Amino acid sequence: MSAFDGKPLITERLAVLLPANHRLAHLAAVTFADLAGETLLLQERICLRRNQ
Repeated sequence: MSAFDGKPLITERLAVLLPANHRLAHLAAVTFADLAGETLLLQERICLRRNQ
């Protein structure tokens, strides 16, 4: 048993853009586990709720 309990404060949806012939393109939803080993291009400000 852990001394700490965690609860999410917010949730955000992220979009994944893939070419039509990509191995994940047929999926309705993609998990981070699905993306393991893939090259990701992320924006610096990915969190929309972060203070500017």
